[in-house]
Amino acid sequence: MKWLFFYAHPDDESVAAGGTIKMLGDLGDEVVTVYSTWGEAGKIKNNEVLGMSRKKFDNLSGGLKRGLMYEIRKKELEKANKILGVNEYEELDYGDGDISNKLVWRDLTNAFIELIEKHKPDAVITFDHTGWYFHMDHIGTSLATIKAMEKAKHKVDLLLFNIFHPPGIKNKWKYVYPKEFPTTHKVDISSVRKSKRRALKAHKSQNLTLVNSLDEGKLDEELYQLVKGTRRGKELLKSKKIFVEVG
Repeated sequence: MKWLFFYAHPDDESVAAGGTIKMLGDLGDEVVTVYSTWGEAGKIKNNEVLGMSRKKFDNLSGGLKRGLMYEIRKKELEKANKILGVNEYEELDYGDGDISNKLVWRDLTNAFIELIEKHKPDAVITFDHTGWYFHMDHIGTSLATIKAMEKAKHKVDLLLFNIFHPPGIKNKWKYVYPKEFPTTHKVDISSVRKSKRRALKAHKSQNLTLVNSLDEGKLDEELYQLVKGTRRGKELLKSKKIFVEVG
C-alpha cells in the first residue's frame, strides 16, 4: 500500500505522524512525504547547527541566510526521514509563511495534482483544517490537498486528516478550539517511541520541546480523522491494524 503525506514544513512529519510513518514502513508499506516549503523562515533555536556565532549569522544577507537555512533543514529532514523509513520525499519551493489563497487555489493545487499523478497513492494524509494551531501554511496545504484530490485523474481511495495540537495549546486559544476533536482513528506509537524521538531530535535546529512530552508518555497516540474512503479504501484502512477505530 502506498501513502502520500502532504505537509508544509520539514519536521511536520516527525511531530504529528512520526510513529505512524515508522509503523507503516515496518509493515512493508511505501511512504512518500511532501512539503510545500523547505522551512526557510523557521527560527534557528539551537546555535550549535549554525557553524558560526549567532551574531555573525544575524549579520548575513537575506540570501545567505536563506541558503544556510535550506542546507540545515534539508540535512535534518533527510536524517529524520531515514530514521522513519520514508521511501522518498518531495520538497516544493514555495515561500515559508507565504501560502496565500491565490497560491492555494492555483499553483499549489496544480503542484499537488502532479504529485498525485506521479506517485499514484492509495491513501493521502494531511493537516486537518485547523492547521494544528491555525498556521496558515498548514491550512493552505490542507485545502490544496483536498482540491488536488478532487481534480486529479488518479483517484485516491483514502483521505485522512492528521489531528495534532501541541500540549497546552487549548489553554492558549481555548476560545477557538472545540472541547472534542473529530477523531475517528488513533495509532498507539509507544512501541516506536524511540524512533520518533530520534526523528524529532534530528530536526536539531528547531530544538523541539515535544521531545520532553514524548519522554513523559504524553504523546503516545497519533490521531486521525477519516474524511473520505471508497469501499476499497476503508477495507485497506481496516487491514492496517495499527489504526484503531475510536468510539
